[in-house]
Amino acid sequence: MKSASLLFSDIKMFFFNIVKVFVILVAVEAHYYYKHKKSDEKPKCDTCDAVADIIFVYDKSGSIAVNQTNFVLMKQFMIDIVDSFNPVGATGTQFAALCFDHNPQTHFYLNENNNAPDPKQATIDAINTFLTDQNGGTNIGSALQEVRIEFLKTENGIGRPCAQCFVILITDGISGNNPDPVDEANMLRADNCIVYVVPIGLNTNSAQIEAIAGGPDNVFSVQNFDLFSTVVQGIVRAACNSSACSKFYDLMNIKIKISND
Repeated sequence: MKSASLLFSDIKMFFFNIVKVFVILVAVEAHYYYKHKKSDEKPKCDTCDAVADIIFVYDKSGSIAVNQTNFVLMKQFMIDIVDSFNPVGATGTQFAALCFDHNPQTHFYLNENNNAPDPKQATIDAINTFLTDQNGGTNIGSALQEVRIEFLKTENGIGRPCAQCFVILITDGISGNNPDPVDEANMLRADNCIVYVVPIGLNTNSAQIEAIAGGPDNVFSVQNFDLFSTVVQGIVRAACNSSACSKFYDLMNIKIKISND
């Protein structure tokens, strides 16, 4: 018969083993939960390394120009998108911009900031210089036509191997039909440009907006200018997922392959 001290030792070891098994089970369960929880989460897209050509087409008609605060928020929206891509320039994402009211006005082409010491900062600085006035209507068709005719020229930076073209249209109004903005958007798509539309407020025509965008998935609506930040990552993620190449290494490899053929 075991002594009292040996019996106590056995009981202590028994409970120690129970506690040890419990701790192991908790650890296994925690690992399983964490692993599956992480796999269910969508990856963040704080920055995008796509090889892309992005053209901002923004509305500077009277309804926007009367409120300079709103115009500053619009510029910050464009800056936030630029800042979400890395690198910016000839080996990564290029940016261009034009504005419109009755008529389009070019700010800069896709390759215009490539020779700057810091192409991203040069692009941001250029956006910060944008000005507006209180004149003019909303002629989206004319602006998209300008993109198609002038911005989609090789000498203006388009046509790099594997670089997907995107047009980001920002407007708070309804366009006239001379030229027809839907026809112009369709011609851009025929030239392999994806068109995203950011309608602001309730004074836009949802049917027209969706037709310009080519479907609801390419529409990123905001109720007011203060909410631009809510759609930045959605646009960046959509562009990342729609780009055939990522990182400047992919572009350089394509160039090397072409030179060897």
